[in-house]
Amino acid sequence: MIVQSKNGSSKTAFAAVRFGNVLARGGEVFVLDMGEQIKVLEMARSLIRLSGFVPETDIPITFTGLRPGEKLYEELVGIDESVESPGTEKISRIRRNQLVDPTSLERHLAELQRCTTEGSLADMQRALQQIVPTYAPGPDMVGTCGGGWSSDRRPEPTR
Repeated sequence: MIVQSKNGSSKTAFAAVRFGNVLARGGEVFVLDMGEQIKVLEMARSLIRLSGFVPETDIPITFTGLRPGEKLYEELVGIDESVESPGTEKISRIRRNQLVDPTSLERHLAELQRCTTEGSLADMQRALQQIVPTYAPGPDMVGTCGGGWSSDRRPEPTR
């Protein structure tokens, strides 16, 4: 398993965000190119060496696996989206290929809200999949929701 991340300077990110504000007409989503992906393992080794230590000798690196919600790599563009160049390097505009119907979205959100108080986790996951078709709960999320409640029992409300 190789976990990768984007690495870029704060200065580059700040400049790209400021330029994105100039390009924005309202409601757009922009993706900033933060450079090449780097392996988290190599980043850890470099940080250990920069601190004056030897990786695996002075400081061991322990692999714990992915935590719930973590990904091996980040998908920046969904299957129902396309990438446009707004005419500048390092910034891309993401466009939805199909517009969201506000009435339908409100209906699905109301159903999701109802499921959070009256339904099971499986009901909530189905309602969420109606809103986000690409959503798929990981194997560690089926039947549980952090606090350990099962898919046939809804959580107690917090006070």
